[in-house]
Amino acid sequence: MSPNVTAPLFRFGVIADVQYCNCDDGTNFDGSVKRHYRGALSALGKAVDDWNSIEDLRFIAQLGDVIDGKCEKFGQSESDLADVMAQFQRCNVQEIYHCIGNHELYNFARWQLAQKLRTIRGPHKKEFYSFSPASGWRFIVLDPYQEAIIGLPIGSAPYAKALTELQQNNPNDVLHGGDWCAGLKGDQKRWVPYNGGLGDEQLEWMQRELHEAAAAGEQVVILCHVLLHPKAGAGSTMAFDFDKALSIVHASNCVVAVLCGHDHTGGYVQDDAGVHHLTFPSPLNEGDKAPCHAHVEVYPDRLEVIGSGVVPSRTLTRAPSLMSGGAVH
Repeated sequence: MSPNVTAPLFRFGVIADVQYCNCDDGTNFDGSVKRHYRGALSALGKAVDDWNSIEDLRFIAQLGDVIDGKCEKFGQSESDLADVMAQFQRCNVQEIYHCIGNHELYNFARWQLAQKLRTIRGPHKKEFYSFSPASGWRFIVLDPYQEAIIGLPIGSAPYAKALTELQQNNPNDVLHGGDWCAGLKGDQKRWVPYNGGLGDEQLEWMQRELHEAAAAGEQVVILCHVLLHPKAGAGSTMAFDFDKALSIVHASNCVVAVLCGHDHTGGYVQDDAGVHHLTFPSPLNEGDKAPCHAHVEVYPDRLEVIGSGVVPSRTLTRAPSLMSGGAVH
């Protein structure tokens, strides 16, 4: 197909970290950023209005943390999620892919998320899966809490592994509140309880998926709540095993972009292999003051991110190595 094609192949909407709670405004953990809990729902409503005005929108990518952990504290997880889902139900497009974030796991068990948000999909019935919205494109949805101390039974093997790794890499008390990042430097900042790991099973599955995509000449976009690159955010919101994930991504030579949330201020980096890592900011920081969402137009050679409000627009051009038809070796 000619690179001069003017119409996109398809479009999709994106939002991350709505973190709605029907409660008064507050702040983040250190008091430095105001959080607009009710206003975040208004921001989601504006996003839906915007998406409904766009032609050929194939799906919505909700990148995790759709409600806040405070909902569970106040005993209103069910009602607050219902408020959020009422907004999504107004979407003209009803194919919505919900990534699992830490705040979903603060509020609900995994089996409940599967029922409420369809977090389990695919032929293997897992919380990590792929889908193809158009010929030549594959989207991979990851669950960055397959190994974590949230959302898993205490004493289970993945819980125990995550706890051991946290305690080996973080001198602070990771089982109770406090400054979990105290004394941590560089990539070590990822060893905090609100992050998690992809785990060997998921990494092996992702490697197979990318191998198949490359062999089929497909381009890939990865959706994940937690970051896979430390420079795509402030440096403390990466998956425990982000380095292993990046090695697999780079070896495949077919990944155009990784889209994430989790870091509320957002971020962006194009790594040395040409992969774009884009982190979307949170409506929680803005409330109803400004829109905080985007839609993405997909072309054969690039992704055009059309930002609204505080989300900047970007052109994510396919790396030259992908243009030359690189494959897995």
